Amino acid sequence: MQSGSDVSETFSFAQGDKLNLTQLLSGAPLNADLSNLGSYVKVVGYSQNDPGFGPGTKTTLEITGPNGSATVNLEGAGKVNLNELLSHNSLILPPH
Repeated sequence: MQSGSDVSETFSFAQGDKLNLTQLLSGAPLNADLSNLGSYVKVVGYSQNDPGFGPGTKTTLEITGPNGSATVNLEGAGKVNLNELLSHNSLILPPH
């Protein structure tokens, strides 16, 4: 994921999908327990999937780190929160 991105991608826990945030969050002072991850990754809303992604609900994330920001639509993911993304190991993060 690059800074300035506005990305829509089909996303499924069942298929093991992951979101790579290493570039945007490189250099961010993430706590070892990731308790401050919400300062950098925010769920900003839920809505119907965009056209072309079929029926269902998407989750929209805003990622802001030392190397820029991006908006990501997790199409078809349903209503997902940050803790669920972490518990499914769905975020690829820089070393912390």
